[in-house]
Amino acid sequence: MSCRLLRNLFMSALLLVSGTAQSADSTFSREQHFGEYVVHFNAFNSTFLIPDIARSYGIERAPDQALLNITILKQGKAVKADLQVEAANLLGQKNKLKPWLIDEGSAKYYLALFKITNDEVLHITIMVKPEGSAARHTIRFSQKFYED
Repeated sequence: MSCRLLRNLFMSALLLVSGTAQSADSTFSREQHFGEYVVHFNAFNSTFLIPDIARSYGIERAPDQALLNITILKQGKAVKADLQVEAANLLGQKNKLKPWLIDEGSAKYYLALFKITNDEVLHITIMVKPEGSAARHTIRFSQKFYED
């Protein structure tokens, strides 16, 4: 399969998931604006991915595994960034996530895998410093996850 086809399938899966994900704040489409930058992000259970797509990106599909997807745009074009991501449960237990870059030329996005338990609310913090920017921006959101 070509990279372009894989990217299109993956992005289609993400769009499908963004419409079905349940969040604590009832927001399905998530984005944050910081001056000339827009950060798009969503989190969902890894089993929502088509098996072939997950395999091609080295993603483990499991009922207790979720995926965070982050894209940073500057004037409509994807840019790289320094990211620090953390997920915390309601007890305050924190887990540092390790996002990795998927760079397909004009499409650049970051993925991070993390474990979930059924009916769990996680508070996710994303710290973004876009390439070429001196500023670091913080995004916080909460979402309830369900094992699939």
